[in-house]
Amino acid sequence: MQICGQEFSRDLIGRIQEAIRCEPQISRRTLSRQVCQWIDWRSDRGDWQEGGCRKALAELHRRELIELPPGPTAVAPRQDPNPVLEPMDLRMTLAELGPLVIVAIDDHCREEAKVWRALMERHHYLGDKPLCGA
Repeated sequence: MQICGQEFSRDLIGRIQEAIRCEPQISRRTLSRQVCQWIDWRSDRGDWQEGGCRKALAELHRRELIELPPGPTAVAPRQDPNPVLEPMDLRMTLAELGPLVIVAIDDHCREEAKVWRALMERHHYLGDKPLCGA
């Protein structure tokens, strides 16, 4: 049968099932690389076509032709920052406020990151959402 532009014969499907049976903890990534190597499935640039292969394996699983190992676990939801913030009423011009300091917040500054997230939740119109983009 044709899936994702590749032929998956009964023999190949049997080989995939055997690989999963022999190594039940195999990751889907490792399995897809093995299958790519078995059938020499490469992209135009010569890289293994692992993404397409994982998609094909998922389709074989959906059709109940193979039983894939469990996928990666879901990422834990973000924790509520819960820092205690003193109420601030800053109704003044920037000139009255004085010099501003911009501080980069990274994972090493856990307390500062909690304050940042709490301020975003309180004051930003979208709330505290995961940042995206470059």
